[in-house]
Amino acid sequence: MALNNIEHLVVVMMENRSFDNLLGWLYDDLSNPPSFNLPTQPSPTFEGLRPNTFSNVLNGNRVYATHPPTAWPPANNPNAVPTPDPHEEFPFVNLQLFGTASPAAGVVADMSGFLLDYSAPDAGGASAAQIMQTFGPADANVLNDLARNFAVWTTGSHPCPRRPGRTAPLSTRVHPTAISATTIMRFMTFPPSSMSWRVRAGRGEFFMIPP
Repeated sequence: MALNNIEHLVVVMMENRSFDNLLGWLYDDLSNPPSFNLPTQPSPTFEGLRPNTFSNVLNGNRVYATHPPTAWPPANNPNAVPTPDPHEEFPFVNLQLFGTASPAAGVVADMSGFLLDYSAPDAGGASAAQIMQTFGPADANVLNDLARNFAVWTTGSHPCPRRPGRTAPLSTRVHPTAISATTIMRFMTFPPSSMSWRVRAGRGEFFMIPP
């Protein structure tokens, strides 16, 4: 299968959700690999989560990414994990990605600060580990079944403020002052000119729809 076999692209923008949070366990390279990749690769791969592999450390305690989520205060509802919402402003994003709010130029993100950031007063240390919990195929079954029966882009998720984040999947970059559909169109590099498309804005949100 080639890229020119794709007829429709659906952009799903989840509030306070990441790819790993909802689709991280969709496949497993060893026991349950995807049928194919686009573009085609000799051995299909999936950049998802694996047991006892990805972790953060807080106060000397290592916490791994796991599923399914469990009940945590204050919501006490597995389906509401994480509660409260994680911070999304850029200084907090720096802390989440780099382990510090002020990373030096050229430093590679090691994803070490999610637990530290979430342990701030909003969540508290006692409930911070919920940020490392995710939803497996049985927990987010509709979204996972859609991904299995169609296809999913594995690198389109990142933490950032809402409106700059809207530009990323449409323009392949995060634009810090994106406040209008015009701004998104100015930075649009996808879809290609051979496809028909337009941007619609409403209630502060942006949508790519057929003309």
